[in-house]
Parts: sequence; structure tokens; C-alpha cells
Amino acid sequence: MANSYFTDASHAALYAIFRPEYPRAVVQTIVDYLCQKRLPPFLAAADIGCGSGQSTRNLAANFESVYGVDASESQINEANAKEHLPNVHYRVGTSDNLPFEDESLELLTAAQAAHWFDLDKFYAEVNRVLKPNGVLALYGYGLPQASCPQWPESPVNCIVQQFYEEKCFWTRHRLDVKSKYENYRLPFPDWIRNDSMKIECEWSVNEYVSYMSTSSGFRRHLELHPTETDPLDDLRRSLVDALSANERQESADALSLKVTFDVFLLMGRKPPNWGVP
Repeated sequence: MANSYFTDASHAALYAIFRPEYPRAVVQTIVDYLCQKRLPPFLAAADIGCGSGQSTRNLAANFESVYGVDASESQINEANAKEHLPNVHYRVGTSDNLPFEDESLELLTAAQAAHWFDLDKFYAEVNRVLKPNGVLALYGYGLPQASCPQWPESPVNCIVQQFYEEKCFWTRHRLDVKSKYENYRLPFPDWIRNDSMKIECEWSVNEYVSYMSTSSGFRRHLELHPTETDPLDDLRRSLVDALSANERQESADALSLKVTFDVFLLMGRKPPNWGVP
């Protein structure tokens, strides 16, 4: 699960600030699915590849204990520096060796993280640590779509999509996100998919550019082109030009755009006696 794009402290700090938040409906959908075969109260859930804990904290209201696990110590440090919830705990660990006892969890989640895992090894661990009728939920969000509500003809989305194509290096892992995990299969029968939810943000130009600075694809592009002039400066200027009205140049903090991400969610339930010969 470890990946060098997320391990340094400066990137972990940016990641904690500028990654978008999932709507509450995502967790509610997962909990509703869990409740179909298990009844509350729920004792324990774990969020694997938790990063700085955004998705981990969202589970706190539904479980007595919630654990965030990430291979990056820097990300765990950022998670611990955030709002402290008494039932949320963070651990350094990997997806192929989960730090939990057999059949100890009702729920395992991975938010915008499973594409970095060795899925065969991860699924073996999922089967080991989930209780019967426990749930595995993998979810994330696709590429952003940008718009300017005050000016529907604005070229901001063309600028955003061009930047993704030209200034982000698409590894196999990130291509899985771009396709919204369309080729993923969960290890349990009768798993389901939900593509009905969205993340909607209103960001200033600077906030959007800061979000882009956290992209693994963009960071890989910088590694491959170390002498290139900072592409984020060009992106910022292009968005400011596109959004400025009547040829009046406004600041990148004053100008805003609407950014929408499609959320994808895969959920499966471990049947009783699953894998028992």
C-alpha cells in the first residue's frame, strides 16, 4: 500500500487541507447496506489507506471504535493532528497485513485508495478480519468537471481537462480511478455498485490549483520533467483569464468555479462460513 507520492510531510499537509470531502450520503449508504444483515450497535470499523483521516472520521458516529490505517507515517501524523474524536484511532499499517484480529470488524472501507493495493492480498485480509455479514466498501471519485455558473459558456472545463491530459502522468493505478473502478470485482457474491452520488465544491482558483498540487499524476509529471516551468502557474493564469469579466483581471482568490466529482461505490458482504471447507 505504501506509495512515495503520499509519504513526505509537506504533501501530507497539503493533502489534508485540499482534498474534497465526501457527502454524508456515502457513509449512510454503506451503513444502510450493513444494516440489511447485521443490527446495531456496531463495534468496530477500519478505513484502509486512510490518508489524513477525512474518510475515517466520517465513520465515527456509527461505530464504537473506528481505526484509520495508512502506510505513510506522515499521513498518520496529519490525521492525529486533526480534530480529535475519542473513538477514532490511527495506525501505521499496510493493506496486505491488516493489524486486526480474525473476524473483529463489521466494516472495512477504502476511500480513493484501493487502486494502490495488491488486491489479491488485500482481499485475503478482508476475508480474515471481517465478521460474518460484515461489509467491504471501496469508493472514490472520478476526474473533476469544472464550470462557472455565472457564465455557462466559460472554457474553464476545457482548461481543466487539458491540464489533466497534458500535465498528469497516468499510471495504471490512476487509470483505475479514471475508469471509476469499472474492472474491479469484490471477493464476495452479489456485491453491488452505486454511482448515484456526487461531490460538489465551490472553490477559488487558488483552491482548485492547490487541489491539483496534491494529485499523484501531477506529482509524477514533475518527477519526469524536473526542469519544466511550474505548470500550476500556467493553470492559474489560464483559469483567471477565463473567469475574469470584461477583461478585468481579478485575483485567483476572488474568482471561483464550481467543481463536481462523480462518486463511485462498490459494496460486498461476507457470507457466513465464507471460505470454510
